Amino acid sequence: MSFNSMASKLVFSPSEDEILLQEIQKNPILFDLSDANYKNIVLKDRIWKEISLKIGKSVDDTKKRWKNIRDSYSRNKRKLGTGLLEKGRFSQKSCHFSIIFRWIMLKDSNEDNEFI
Repeated sequence: MSFNSMASKLVFSPSEDEILLQEIQKNPILFDLSDANYKNIVLKDRIWKEISLKIGKSVDDTKKRWKNIRDSYSRNKRKLGTGLLEKGRFSQKSCHFSIIFRWIMLKDSNEDNEFI
């Protein structure tokens, strides 16, 4: 068995992504550097376990998916600032991903809170 066939691809459904984002939003300790418990690794690990159980994925896959969403959002937010999205030079990978961005951006604009 080759290394490539052993590597698993992260596949989250839109509903799993939505649950993940809702749970992350409920737990600012996972993203807010100013949270008093931000450095509490034991508490963060417990929260990640709870979230992964709700989604039905491993803790590692759940964390990787969050990092992927967060990083993609940050990249696209920067591109939006440079006008690349308006000029049509950037196309999003899928409708699914675009829905996630819109959901995060809506949350961002409705709350004076950076959701990353």
